[in-house]
Amino acid sequence: MTIKEHHLEEIATEAWSSLLDRDLVHAATISAALPAGAEVVIGGAWDGRIRIETSQALAREATAALFGLPEDEIDDELIADAIGELANIIGGNIKALLPSPSHLGLPRPIEGEATDIVAEVALSDGEQPVSITVERLPPGGGAGSS
Repeated sequence: MTIKEHHLEEIATEAWSSLLDRDLVHAATISAALPAGAEVVIGGAWDGRIRIETSQALAREATAALFGLPEDEIDDELIADAIGELANIIGGNIKALLPSPSHLGLPRPIEGEATDIVAEVALSDGEQPVSITVERLPPGGGAGSS
């Protein structure tokens, strides 16, 4: 199964727009490491993980929008929850493109570096970057069940 980057971009921009009422656009590249992120692991007929990474500023803004809170009430735990939820939604949509059976794990902090990248997109809200990566894992390296 090959996941096309245009599918990944479409899924990510739609999720961002519908959940946060904000638009993301294609960006040429992302040159700096992004400090806020989460991943979900998919296991079953295809093993891999989906990562979402962004700047701390955009993570804070996204968290405020998702939870309907003022930015000064946002803490690191809420940011982790919000970025995890975005990873979960994007991961669930990617899972729908994969062969069955596939299981989506719970969102978690990013673990390690991506090594076998299948698709990757650089996006931006016009100022702040967002990176979405799909990585293949070795057989048996995916999620147990969900």
